[in-house]
Amino acid sequence: MLDHAFRFVDRVLFVVGEQNFRSQKALTKIGASYLKKAQLPAADGTIRANVVFIITAKSYRAGVPAAAALKRGSMSSETAQKMI
Repeated sequence: MLDHAFRFVDRVLFVVGEQNFRSQKALTKIGASYLKKAQLPAADGTIRANVVFIITAKSYRAGVPAAAALKRGSMSSETAQKMI
């Protein structure tokens, strides 16, 4: 999925629940970096604490072994990809 995204953009943002440490760790393994905390509305309208990670095409390509794991589908489906 990221290979496709990087054909069109130079960076991708990920918004992850503040307590979702598993997805945060997975993001760091593929080269993403913590950007900031954000209070964003959830699907039910409540405001939830999130953290935002960013990955650039350059950092993604530098993490080739982790990228291969991502392509195999071993990344948690809980990881929400969203552009802010």
